[in-house]
Amino acid sequence: SIIIPLFNKEDFIVETLMSVEDQTFVDWECIIVDDGSTDNSLGKVKDYIQDKERFRLYNRPHIRMKGASTCRNVGLEMAKGKYIQFLDADDLVSSEKLKRQVDLLNYKDGFTISTCRWGRLSSGETIIYENLSSYINCNSVPDFLSSLIKDHGYFPLHAYLIPKILIDRAGQWNEHLGLNDDGEFMARVLCYTQRIIFSSHSLALYRTHSGNNLSSLSDLNSLKKAMYSWQLIDNQLAIAFGQRQHFYIEWNLKSFYREVKQNNPEYLKDLEPFFESVIVKSSKFSTVKRRLTKRLKSFLSFAR
Repeated sequence: SIIIPLFNKEDFIVETLMSVEDQTFVDWECIIVDDGSTDNSLGKVKDYIQDKERFRLYNRPHIRMKGASTCRNVGLEMAKGKYIQFLDADDLVSSEKLKRQVDLLNYKDGFTISTCRWGRLSSGETIIYENLSSYINCNSVPDFLSSLIKDHGYFPLHAYLIPKILIDRAGQWNEHLGLNDDGEFMARVLCYTQRIIFSSHSLALYRTHSGNNLSSLSDLNSLKKAMYSWQLIDNQLAIAFGQRQHFYIEWNLKSFYREVKQNNPEYLKDLEPFFESVIVKSSKFSTVKRRLTKRLKSFLSFAR
C-alpha cells in the first residue's frame, strides 16, 4: 500500500504518481489523501488516475485534524497491503524500488524493514548519495542510529519499506506534532524493529524546496513542537535500547541547538531549560566519565 498525503502540490503530484505507476512490482494500491488543497492538485490527480483502479483518492474527513500525519493515518486505516510505502506528493521512487525491497522482505518475519539508496532533487539538479555509512544490513538498531550520525543524522521516510504488522505494533502517526513527526514515528517503528536490510538496487528521491527548514522553525511555538518531538524520541529509544541510543539523541539535539542559535537566537532563553537538561547533563556525564577514565589509567600505571 502506497500512501500519499496531498496538499497544494500541483506542480509535482503527476510526476510522483508516474513514478508509482512505473513500478515493476505490480501488486500494489496507491491511496492518496488530500488535506484540503486550494490549488489544482485535486484536478490533476483526478485527470491522471481516471480509469486506473489501483489509485484511490480520498479527502481528509473534516472532523479529523488537518495535517500530513492525519492523512497518513487515514491511508493506514484503509490500507490492505502487507507492506507500507509512505511517499510525499513531490517525491519520487525508482521503478525497481518496491520489487527489490519486497523480494528482500518476503522471506523475513514482520519485524524486518528495508532501506535503500537515496538522493535529492533541487532546482532541476539530482544528487544521489552513494556509499553512505547507513547503507548497511543491520541486526542492531543502535548500530543503525550510529551510522545515521555519520550521514548527518537523516534518512528520508520514503526510503523505507515497512511491514504493516510492525506499524500496527508501533502505533499510528502523532497528529499533534506538526514538526519532526516523521522522526518521532520512525523512532517508534525502530523500537520494534529487529533487522534492517539495505536494498542497493532501489532509489528514493527527496525534493528539497528552498527555505523549507528555516521557515518551519521560524517561531517559538514551532521550535517548542520540534523540541517536544525530540523529548518523545529520547523517551521511546531509551525505553527500548537504554543508554546505547543516547549518543544519537545528543548529536541531534546539539545540531538543533546550533540551528536555533544561528537562526533564532532570540528564542534561546525560552528553550534554555530544555537544552540544559539534555545537552549540559550529557556533557557533564561525558566529562565525569573522561575524568574517571583518566584516574583509572593513572592508578593502573602506578600499580604496575
